[in-house]
Amino acid sequence: MLSLNINGKVYSVDCPPHFTLLEVLREKLGLTGTKHGCELGECGMCTVLIDGKPSLSCIVLPHLVQGHAIRTIEDIPPDHPVIQAFSASGAVQCGYCTPAMVLSAVALLEKNPAPDVEEIKRSLASVLCRCTGYASIVQAVQFASRKSVSLMEPPRADAVEKATGKGMYTDDFLLPGTVFGRLKRSIYPHALIKKISYEKALALPGVLKVLTGEDLPEKYGILPVTQDENALAREKVRYVGEPVAAVVAVDEHTADEAVKLIEVEYEPLPPILSVPDAVEKSDVRVHSSEKFSGNAHRVVSLDFGDVEKGFREADEIFEDTFYYAGSTHLPMEQHSVLAFVDEEERLVVYTSQQAPHYVHRILAKVLGLPEEK
Repeated sequence: MLSLNINGKVYSVDCPPHFTLLEVLREKLGLTGTKHGCELGECGMCTVLIDGKPSLSCIVLPHLVQGHAIRTIEDIPPDHPVIQAFSASGAVQCGYCTPAMVLSAVALLEKNPAPDVEEIKRSLASVLCRCTGYASIVQAVQFASRKSVSLMEPPRADAVEKATGKGMYTDDFLLPGTVFGRLKRSIYPHALIKKISYEKALALPGVLKVLTGEDLPEKYGILPVTQDENALAREKVRYVGEPVAAVVAVDEHTADEAVKLIEVEYEPLPPILSVPDAVEKSDVRVHSSEKFSGNAHRVVSLDFGDVEKGFREADEIFEDTFYYAGSTHLPMEQHSVLAFVDEEERLVVYTSQQAPHYVHRILAKVLGLPEEK
């Protein structure tokens, strides 16, 4: 049994020895203002103050901070100058990093009430922000240090809620009776799936279900021409990390252990690692659909105006091959999903993404449900 001093109150907490301070705060005490990010001590979303110093709760073992003063975002009132400055100066956007930013700023101003810009930047450096570009956050700390607020724009309606950690994201909800899912992923970039053995996983106490691609055969895709994806890989895998099986268990730890017990037998195939490889290696097919030529999913040629005339009249002609890598939005928020069936027998889904209509349509197709359900 642990004894932790959090926000001026002493809590007695019973938790597994592998739990981090972040897990204790969120899962045992319901203090979800401390956000769940990378779990590696890199993103800063989990920042709390320990004896007044910003600390990353995802890499702190709670038994090591017994007897120390722990302060979370829930201890910062809405009328605090930092909260007011963040809300008024455009420093709150998606809001996922904001509680950590606020705590870092509070710690700085309690130590140095009049920091310069470089000191502000250093104090916030351990917390990443995807949305703001940091300028408005630095400005908010300057406003707070002067206890004066200048509106850059009308405050967002949810700015104070997010800045105080009361904004709820998908990973913050926990319904009674919730069970947890984990994925078994491919270790090969290209391979045939010869056999999936999950009997050991299913026999683990607390495991409720194991699913493979055979349970979800319906293909899906974003565009009509790309209906070639499976929720869980069938027959072969096409990239490292492709899900091949799913586990449902009574808690996260059991689900994690069950995934380790799933055995997958692969027959490795030659990988396609670049666009030239995909074009030149016509004997290696990532997808077998006859709709596509070799590995080219779509070939597009765009001409605008009189191209030949443009070449004739040009002073100089430059020719090259240009590559553009796929990019990710890389939100700080965890990718997570919470689903339940409501009293009208409709599947209700909370998910951390920005295209709910895609999810709605794809889930209906893959699960074989009417869209109204």
